[in-house]
Amino acid sequence: MMYQRYYFEQKYVIDNELAPAKQLELMFDCAHIEYHFLSAKMKKNELCEQLAEYLQAVIRTHNLHANDMTVLSASVDLVRELSYAYAKATNEKVNCMCESHEEYLKMEGDELRIKDARKFMKQNFWQNTGSVSFSSIHSFKGLESPATMLILGDGELVAGEGEAESSIKLFPSPQELIYVGLTRTRNYLFVVNVGDVRYDAFFRSDAVRKYSATVVTAFPGSYLE
Repeated sequence: MMYQRYYFEQKYVIDNELAPAKQLELMFDCAHIEYHFLSAKMKKNELCEQLAEYLQAVIRTHNLHANDMTVLSASVDLVRELSYAYAKATNEKVNCMCESHEEYLKMEGDELRIKDARKFMKQNFWQNTGSVSFSSIHSFKGLESPATMLILGDGELVAGEGEAESSIKLFPSPQELIYVGLTRTRNYLFVVNVGDVRYDAFFRSDAVRKYSATVVTAFPGSYLE
């Protein structure tokens, strides 16, 4: 895969027998890739609301069933708040592999209760619920989805005026973890990069752009290729 060659060639033995194009064909049944770069200086609720709008647009544009879509991020906090924003915007149920927004507010500060809640949700997570799934990349290892929205990030999303005081920290993810996130999908891959410039060059490279779609989305001021 192109990502393997770009990041891991100096660390691991890469299978060079397959050309990048053929590798992508084998990875996806019918590849559709979108990539967007957003500033990490956005307010917490502003980002979640825009991501929720984009998620709705993606499902509508590609005629996807909610059950086919999974949202992944290395940040559990972002997964939780985005699932809340999406449920609020659509009035639909969501399938989340962590505590809900409401549950978190009741447990905030009690790390043991939060840890136990996340363990319970992970053990009782089922994909085919008819709803969009939201999960951390770590928790989704070994699973697959027809369509995946992968959110990368680096920075802190602070609360806006009138919002809860807590912020969302987006930590730079290891290359191996991003690879796990990229390989969870079968057909559609939507990558949203919130301020992590380390991966921007790869997703803007000619090799990736060859397979990326030119799109118009709900992100005002975003850098689209």
